[in-house]
Amino acid sequence: MHSITVRTALCRALTTVILLPTTALANEHAPLPSAVGLASVAQTVAWLIAVIGLAYVCAWAARRFGMRPPLRRPGLIKVLGSTALTPKEKVMIVEIGNTWLVLGVAAGSIHTLHTMPASNDAAATVN
Repeated sequence: MHSITVRTALCRALTTVILLPTTALANEHAPLPSAVGLASVAQTVAWLIAVIGLAYVCAWAARRFGMRPPLRRPGLIKVLGSTALTPKEKVMIVEIGNTWLVLGVAAGSIHTLHTMPASNDAAATVN
């Protein structure tokens, strides 16, 4: 971090106050360009329409070519619960058929920690 002394700040402020009118006088005779004209407004509106159109085309392509998440279907595997141990590791209880698996899930691997028969009262047993 740079610290500015009071003397340096006053010198800079005084220099700005002195030089500001001279730069304004130097540009007094030059015509200022028009900031807003019909052509610039039309160009801005055209670009806006193009960007919105591109967003609609991308959304249509995503729907048309199946770039959406798969639907959840009841299947063979049910996740009964999971607990994160670290940001990259967690323990999960998975039901496959009539068997519960306690799995240790890490960044690049899955290990079976325990296997047990499924219970009828799943909610009470898991929680």
